[in-house]
Amino acid sequence: MKFTASTVLDEAIVAAVVLLRKLPAGRNLAGVTRKLFTRFNERYPDLRAKLITHVIPASDRVTYDLLLHLDHKAGGVISLGWNGDSGLPWIPQFADHWAANFVLSVNGAEMTIQSALLFLNSVLADQPNLMEELIERSLLSEAISVEPMSLSEHEISRAVDNFRLNRGLGSAVETQRWLEETNLTMEALRSMVGHEELVRKFKQNLTRSSVLPYFRANRSNFESLGVLQVSGLTRPAAEKLARKWRQNRQFPFPELVTKSRHAWVCNFRTLYRCELAGNFEGKLPMDIVGPFQTPDGFSVAQILNQRPARLDAATRQKIQQELFGAWLKSRRSQATVRWHWM
Repeated sequence: MKFTASTVLDEAIVAAVVLLRKLPAGRNLAGVTRKLFTRFNERYPDLRAKLITHVIPASDRVTYDLLLHLDHKAGGVISLGWNGDSGLPWIPQFADHWAANFVLSVNGAEMTIQSALLFLNSVLADQPNLMEELIERSLLSEAISVEPMSLSEHEISRAVDNFRLNRGLGSAVETQRWLEETNLTMEALRSMVGHEELVRKFKQNLTRSSVLPYFRANRSNFESLGVLQVSGLTRPAAEKLARKWRQNRQFPFPELVTKSRHAWVCNFRTLYRCELAGNFEGKLPMDIVGPFQTPDGFSVAQILNQRPARLDAATRQKIQQELFGAWLKSRRSQATVRWHWM
């Protein structure tokens, strides 16, 4: 921003201080904060202002710093902060607490953030990587912070009600007990649930215009196949089952039950073709597939039916997941990640 008179810069600084004094201190009022900050940015676009949020530990309050970028000869960045309560600068307020790196203490034995995350990753080996989930959540929060979205009171209340119902919290008493057990306030719950609702809206906005073109370009991937699969077999047992199955084109269930010496599982699933392994590529109804290796041993399957691709609600949701996954993968590859406990 090329300032030709000091009064222009003076005006921007005064407006910035007024903005900081107006910003709400509650975590659950992020929508109000975004609206006020957007209004300031529209008034002074060349300043490229950036709002830094400081979350106060063990509190529902936040404080802010406002950065103003100057592009005239002097250059540099002006940093403004406001603390209207105690007048104490935020630096000593956010100095490390003795327990800052601890998740919990049990009978005097402390558990660090590092050990907790590594433990959870080890016991949740079959689940999504917890540390990657945290990174992805941060990327989403970053994206939402620059996306002009807000939630109405009705939307937040509905999201909270759905959250309660999904956890079996049918009454106010049960909800309050759960909040006390998890050391949350209702304001913190509303903020958390509101964030997830913003994530949902962001995903919808991100993928809405791309769903139909993606479906048209990949129509064959979304054919639905009804698959009968026997899993948990040894290789010899799977090979024998596949031979018998191919001979009469029908599932040899009685023989499998009476002669098998191994534990096995039989299930019927309807899947999109893109969800099936490469063994199913080009296969048609009544074809026998396998044996092929799976995590629990060897499997044999038969395609019982096939339905043409159609863009119904389930297919739309599947495509949205794939598109969002591609967006997230791209953002993750460009992200700079630093684990502060490593």
